[in-house]
Amino acid sequence: MPSDSPPPPLPPSPEQPSLEATHNDGAEVKHAGIFDLRTSDKNATKILDVDTENETVQDDRREERFLWVCACVILFDCAVMLNAENIIAPLGIILLEVMALIVLAKRMGIEEIQELVYGLIDRVRKVRDDV
Repeated sequence: MPSDSPPPPLPPSPEQPSLEATHNDGAEVKHAGIFDLRTSDKNATKILDVDTENETVQDDRREERFLWVCACVILFDCAVMLNAENIIAPLGIILLEVMALIVLAKRMGIEEIQELVYGLIDRVRKVRDDV
């Protein structure tokens, strides 16, 4: 009957270095697979710069995807409006699309849409409280 726990670690052999060692320049080295990660300020700032750039690129891609979805929705709405016999059905479709786009924007992390929605909700609450 196999157990779910991992096997105990093997002791390091004389040929194999330990997982934590000190490099020639005195920086602490931690082995991660076959790569060594040295903890120094220069490397840490490079890692932070690359991570920040990566987050920026991901945010830009999410925003671009959201804009493409909005463009497709607008094209769909144009086709529906041209073939609509009355105005009630297209307005209902547009209302459902706006709600779906708000949810999509929140899931994709589009802050601008979230701020607009929260501002609108706050205004509706103020108007409701004043009445």
